[in-house]
Amino acid sequence: MSDSNWTRTIVRALVALVLCAAIWAIVFPMFTRAREGSYCFTSLGNVKQQARGLILYREDYDRTHPPSRAWMDAILPFGVYDETVFKDPALKSKLKEEFGFAFFRLLSGMKVDELRNPHLIPMTFQSRDLSWNASGGLDLLPYRRVKPRGNHVSFVDGHAKYVLDSWRHETIVIELPE
Repeated sequence: MSDSNWTRTIVRALVALVLCAAIWAIVFPMFTRAREGSYCFTSLGNVKQQARGLILYREDYDRTHPPSRAWMDAILPFGVYDETVFKDPALKSKLKEEFGFAFFRLLSGMKVDELRNPHLIPMTFQSRDLSWNASGGLDLLPYRRVKPRGNHVSFVDGHAKYVLDSWRHETIVIELPE
């Protein structure tokens, strides 16, 4: 093989490698975004399923929310048959004891009829507290580093949605009966 053929072969191989690298650089982020999108849908589905379980629980218990210290245990018999509904798919950890959702503690033992504007009051949400039966206030909402920044939340009336991080700073008023 002459030197010019050898040089041409090396140049062609390098061009092929550069093209492969460029294609990989374009395609790889699309796969990552698709995986994150699937986490988003799964997490929203989990929050919605938790809301359904809580609504079924309330219907059997005189329209009263479960105690916050045992909310996951309370709704397991009500259509939530698998603990994976309590796992946040966006968590990178595969530990069995990490869950990633919490119950809004102020609702513990409250009747739905006592609440005004149930469509504005959060019920379950993604949480930084990864323990079983986690409960607390909106200070447990995790801060997301990816865009768009937000979390999945279910509300007392049963709907669930993705809310931006700025939502956590809005005032939530729960008027208690006198």
